[in-house]
Amino acid sequence: SDPRVWEAGENIFTASDSDARRVALLAKYFANKGMHQGVVLHNEESIVSRSTATEFIDAFTKGGGQILQSLAYDESSTNMNALLEKIREIPAEFVFLAEYRIDIVENVCHRMRAMGIRLPVGTQTVVWSENPLLHAGPDMEGIITTTYFHPDVPQPQVAEFVQKFSMEFGRLRPS
Repeated sequence: SDPRVWEAGENIFTASDSDARRVALLAKYFANKGMHQGVVLHNEESIVSRSTATEFIDAFTKGGGQILQSLAYDESSTNMNALLEKIREIPAEFVFLAEYRIDIVENVCHRMRAMGIRLPVGTQTVVWSENPLLHAGPDMEGIITTTYFHPDVPQPQVAEFVQKFSMEFGRLRPS
């Protein structure tokens, strides 16, 4: 899903599409909600995280928004408190977490909420059937993701979410 894969040549095959369009839609979402100043967190060791962060920053700033700071974390970071402490001091209106791995997204959100940081968090994590984001409680409130969801998974949490979503959005089904 890294957009640079397509730049490698004509004979590239991948089973995934680029995240660039979804990341641009997320940037537009924040702007449309009146949020014009954000912070980006990205994994410096991950090409997908770095390119997703770049795509988001480009889309958001082209739309007139401002990224106050882009902060990098590394793969081995288990304690992100020092990094998240910086966010508390920045007058941001949201955080974009350039990450697709559920465990890292969940860890960052739990730590942010424990530190009293209640900013919305945009991310690319996939909301699969066994995803703890569906039942991880109030720390996951405020997550905005623009990636895949399977509404037909036979789990009570999924059925309840689909029903609430459909009621809120005029009988549309989430996807």
